[in-house]
Amino acid sequence: MVNQEEQISSIHKGEELIEEDATYKPHADPEEVRKRHKKAAAPKQKNSARAEGSSAEERDALANKLEQLRKEYAELDDKYKRLWADQQNMSKRMNREREDMIKYAALSTIEAILP
Repeated sequence: MVNQEEQISSIHKGEELIEEDATYKPHADPEEVRKRHKKAAAPKQKNSARAEGSSAEERDALANKLEQLRKEYAELDDKYKRLWADQQNMSKRMNREREDMIKYAALSTIEAILP
């Protein structure tokens, strides 16, 4: 067992503390290691067979949801682009009107001064 001071210093250094496993053998037989890994993976394989049946339904539901979201995105994107274009057109029109007002205001002043 690691004492408390060593644990604290290890934590500050960012090291992970691992208790020694009584079954750990540094030079274990490779065949024995494969057997242990197969035993650990066996429950996962059983669950994956059940998951495949429901995954087809989930996949269809997700595909429908994805299609719906893509349509919604396309609608919102179109709406955004139209609003942006309207704003740009209004800005250009306001600038033109301001320039015309300045030009014609000066013109009417000049016409009033000249006979």
